[in-house]
Amino acid sequence: MKAAAQVFLFVTFLSGLAADAHALGEFECRSPVNAVDKEKLLDDVESSYRSISDLTSAFQQNSFFLGLNQRVLSRGTVHFKKPGMMDWTYEDPEKQRFIADGKTLWFYQPDLNQVTVGNFTQSFSSDLPVSFLLGIGHLKADFNVVESCGSEAGIIIKLQPKTPDQSLDEFYLLVEKNKHSPLGAKIVDVGGNETAIIFEKTVLNSSLKEDRFQFQIPKGVDVIDRRVKESDLAPVQP
Repeated sequence: MKAAAQVFLFVTFLSGLAADAHALGEFECRSPVNAVDKEKLLDDVESSYRSISDLTSAFQQNSFFLGLNQRVLSRGTVHFKKPGMMDWTYEDPEKQRFIADGKTLWFYQPDLNQVTVGNFTQSFSSDLPVSFLLGIGHLKADFNVVESCGSEAGIIIKLQPKTPDQSLDEFYLLVEKNKHSPLGAKIVDVGGNETAIIFEKTVLNSSLKEDRFQFQIPKGVDVIDRRVKESDLAPVQP
């Protein structure tokens, strides 16, 4: 469940339309950034993010799978609410949905008539980038700044985990040039696979209700509950 949950990441994030072998233009360095204290840069990013209680945005996800030499493009809408709540709705090229209320994670695949249920903490406990975006992690505590540069969209910050992570190789944040608020993220895993997500038409602090992050399982849908031991795992009906 954890690998699937990294759609992201966040998501994350998961399904394609053909594209070239380059990352999204937003994550391509175009200009140097004036020398700035690295600790202050992280302070500014965290300060900006602390002012955000919830977020609603369209998103574009560009994923590159090294083993297949294939890039796929996905689009949809995401809702975040701190701490630990999210709702990723993928519309293209395949409908699917990831919902978390801070305790439980649901992965709904309408075309398969299936919902996979997992424990939120177990799914994301070591996913440092996801933890930060969900408001349950801290950049300065978990990462060091390697370098930064300017792109066509903002400032790219390359971060390195302070503690080695078995799945994460590189993590990039894209932030606004002035306010340093988050515009997107890019993750490269140890196998060379890339996932880049860009937020578009973002609305902040709209007082999202917590009940929108509760998933009501449709009748007749197969349910796979990953919260139980593998030996006890069996599809059940809601």
